[in-house]
Amino acid sequence: MSELHVVFGTGPIGRYTAYTLLEKGLRVRMVNRSGVMYDKPDDVELITSDACDTAQNTVITRGATSVYFCVAPAYTEWASTFSSLQQAVLDAAIANQTRLVVVENLYGYGAFQGTLREDSPSNPSSRKGQVRLAMQRQLESAHAQGLVKVAQGRAADFFGPYDVNMTNNAIVPALQGKPIYLLGRLDQLHTFSYVKDFGRLMATLGTNEAALGQVWFAPIAPAITQATFVQLLSQVIEKPVKSVALNRGLALILGLFNKNVAELREMLYQFNAPFVVDTHKAQAAFGLVPTPTDVAIRETVAWCQRTRI
Repeated sequence: MSELHVVFGTGPIGRYTAYTLLEKGLRVRMVNRSGVMYDKPDDVELITSDACDTAQNTVITRGATSVYFCVAPAYTEWASTFSSLQQAVLDAAIANQTRLVVVENLYGYGAFQGTLREDSPSNPSSRKGQVRLAMQRQLESAHAQGLVKVAQGRAADFFGPYDVNMTNNAIVPALQGKPIYLLGRLDQLHTFSYVKDFGRLMATLGTNEAALGQVWFAPIAPAITQATFVQLLSQVIEKPVKSVALNRGLALILGLFNKNVAELREMLYQFNAPFVVDTHKAQAAFGLVPTPTDVAIRETVAWCQRTRI
């Protein structure tokens, strides 16, 4: 039997982490609460379990080479549940002495000037950024104490097949002839991640000893403005695309009726000024190459047309 890799979460990043691991000839076990996974690969073992259950996590990950934490609660539950959710998987990894690879975002850095790199200072600009930074330090402390070997994979706002956030709001409506929804200013450079590239990074971190104890950004194509994103999308679907930009005022109004929209208000700083990320570290170390944005959009549109439209 090939070595076992356990992926918590069957969302787009967990899915493409699993795909990459399978391509490497490894045995993959995935975990979610429902026990249901759309388009589940035949070679994946799917376990029904709540990742908050440390004891069950320990059983599920026993004998694994690497464990991947690809889970995130709804924005409204970050403060109350996210840290304890990660701790439950971290404790299982410690108990079984397995590597732990964690999906993270860039909220912990907060607003910044210039170009963001893995070692840029952390100065959260939001409550969710403070939660994320505390969770990052939780992992770094466990690694520094020798309790477990950890690698942290980070990426900017992502889109792609199986995504229910940006893909649903900024691509699917265009295919239906409706306006797409974007955030903040459309004329500012912004770095967008592609789910397949993020998944490839995660699998790479879990299968390379040299990656442990470090932070790695997923390979990302050069930053573009959201206006350019709209133009590329229009070219791919071969029809004009209308867009609606969510600013603080509109978010305040809509947030009265939708708690998730209300939670977006504090994150608009990422879209009201340039948000440029340098991902050369992982590219140089592992030879990972980012998918060009136009190709990523084309693949995502093809998937949406095949499965949703």
